[in-house]
Amino acid sequence: MGDVVMQSSFVRWLRQINPQAKISFLTSKEFGSLVTELEEVDEVILYERMSGLKDIKQIIQLSKRLTDVDFVFDLHANTRTKLLSLFMLAPFLKVDKRSTLRKILVSTKKDFLVATSTQHFRTIEDFSFLSGLPIEKEDLYRTQGVLSKTTLTKIRSYKSRYEKSIVISPVASFESKRWPMEKYQELINLISSDKSMSEFKIKIIAGPGDAYCEDLGKGNNQVENLQGKTSLKETIEEISKAMICITNDTGSLHIAESFGVPTAAIFGPTSPSFGFKPHLKESKAFWSGISCSPCSTTGSKNCHRDQLYCMLEIEPYNVYSYIREILSSDLYTL
Repeated sequence: MGDVVMQSSFVRWLRQINPQAKISFLTSKEFGSLVTELEEVDEVILYERMSGLKDIKQIIQLSKRLTDVDFVFDLHANTRTKLLSLFMLAPFLKVDKRSTLRKILVSTKKDFLVATSTQHFRTIEDFSFLSGLPIEKEDLYRTQGVLSKTTLTKIRSYKSRYEKSIVISPVASFESKRWPMEKYQELINLISSDKSMSEFKIKIIAGPGDAYCEDLGKGNNQVENLQGKTSLKETIEEISKAMICITNDTGSLHIAESFGVPTAAIFGPTSPSFGFKPHLKESKAFWSGISCSPCSTTGSKNCHRDQLYCMLEIEPYNVYSYIREILSSDLYTL
């Protein structure tokens, strides 16, 4: 999900340099509602992920359908897209995932990626030779995400855009990438004990399969736990209306930023240098940077230590202080 949101900036750039082109966006069925909001996309092609021979047959059928394609921009470069490239005549231009540099960072802790752009712009920079035009980064900062520039400008003009809500999305695809629930609970307690934040609703956003979140904020009238109670579209709406979002290295981070919502992003076994750190100037990445982190390129590796020290060393009070700083800044008035 996060990849789809992040690469929407590439789609906007592609439309800028090719106003007359027909742009089709191929994505998994569950993420279709994200792409349909992109006015630069002419056609959304949904793919239902399967396994084994069924998946291969479906890829072959898809290749037969995509016969009038001039170029394919492979923005994920996974096994399915590699198979698809074998059955299509159109040239595939594959994204550079900096896999080698990520592996070097994991194995040696030497960071050759720290000065590079976030993934929002790396793809655009890599393909910029196609246009010969300068990359207007500032404009892309403002338009990156599920809202077009026109819509984003309009929504920012509404005085009632924001609710007095703080969204906490404690989810991540791998357990090691989740800040421990007791840390999130401590953060909730800090917010609730702050009288200046008493009017803020704390909303817990998580999917049906994220049962580990179901007890967060239990018994606290300031907390509305929406775990498993919202669709993807409703989740996006809740995040878009928030004044701030707290989450892990996951899709919620990129959805929040696409609406201009300042975000505290908590990193543990992965490094912000991989390209998925927040890019808005008001947002902040929290990463302990201890000697064993990052330990894998995706965060999927089980920790070899007795505890997730990379996560445990990130203190709730520091995240709480950031929340206070943002909510009392020029962006908002407490």
